[in-house]
Amino acid sequence: MFRGKDGTGPKGASLADVARRAGVSAGTVSNVLNRPDRVAASTRAGVEEAIAGLGFVRGGQAHRTTGPSPRGDAPRPSS
Repeated sequence: MFRGKDGTGPKGASLADVARRAGVSAGTVSNVLNRPDRVAASTRAGVEEAIAGLGFVRGGQAHRTTGPSPRGDAPRPSS
């Protein structure tokens, strides 16, 4: 179903895959993940079902955008 860049082997589901499965926009999926209070309960439930059904796992760095960016070679603090 999902393939890696070289066309072989499985790849995790993307946010776009979740949106397609749930019948909503990628922005709505993002809102469910980041601002669930802004999404209608029925829509949120559909997106959450799609997330579970596809095994979607949020990207490691994608949701760590709070706080100032590090300067130079300093390691970014983990959250």
